[in-house]
Amino acid sequence: MGSGSCPTWMCPARRSWRTCRPRSTSGSSETHRPTTSTRSQSCASSDGSCSSPQPPYRDLPVKSDEAWKHSLADLETTLWPAQRLWVGDEAERDAVSRRHISDADLGPPVHAAEVAWRVRAVQRATNHLLAYLDGEQVAPAWRDCEDDLDAWRNFIQFTGAALRDLHVRVELEPIGPSQPPDETSLYSAAMLQLVNDLAANETVRTCANETCGRPFVRQLGRSVYGGHRRIGTRYCSSSCARAQYAREKRRRDRTARGPASIGQSGFQEAEEPNRRARA
Repeated sequence: MGSGSCPTWMCPARRSWRTCRPRSTSGSSETHRPTTSTRSQSCASSDGSCSSPQPPYRDLPVKSDEAWKHSLADLETTLWPAQRLWVGDEAERDAVSRRHISDADLGPPVHAAEVAWRVRAVQRATNHLLAYLDGEQVAPAWRDCEDDLDAWRNFIQFTGAALRDLHVRVELEPIGPSQPPDETSLYSAAMLQLVNDLAANETVRTCANETCGRPFVRQLGRSVYGGHRRIGTRYCSSSCARAQYAREKRRRDRTARGPASIGQSGFQEAEEPNRRARA
């Protein structure tokens, strides 16, 4: 992420990432069904402010408020030089939250620096995983890592912190009117996906589309029922497959037209002297 405009606040929509939570109540006569759930703790209070005792860096390997503020200052200075620094001022977050209290679909406000912090962490963890699955050294994926052992310590610290509040279990969910869902951050979901791919020792392929070339595990865009192909795929998505097919077809068509055009031109040139001789 490079330098850009002044950092800002954003209020993510609550339904952008949905998980299930326990629905059963004591003495309820509702019909229930078993479901699996990934649950996290929410910090939104009834007045719209973030009143949870958990720090805003709970899903990051940060040990104290001072370390959090110092890391934010370094990041904001790098990304947005000459701009006013936020450096973890929770009073400002509460002020932003109160301005948007009337919109029930919005979650607690998140500063751009917090998003940038987590995006960088996901990028480095992803580079680590790709290097490992390719049989390469993982130390270059992180800053200031002495060796692969040090890099693995980083990977464990970052993913462990991100997945701290995620617990997969079976719950009872009523069959009836839906209830407000629990919320899980996109950052934690991304780290969970990386850990799942590591545990499954997934095969990472490179998209064969000449203009794409991104690494992928599952092909997206061709499933009707939510599954995704992993075996026998060359492209990361159906759109990449169609684009490469169209590109190769145009090449075949040009190749097929080339000799025919040359042959036709040569035939016409040979006929011209004959017509002149007959004349």
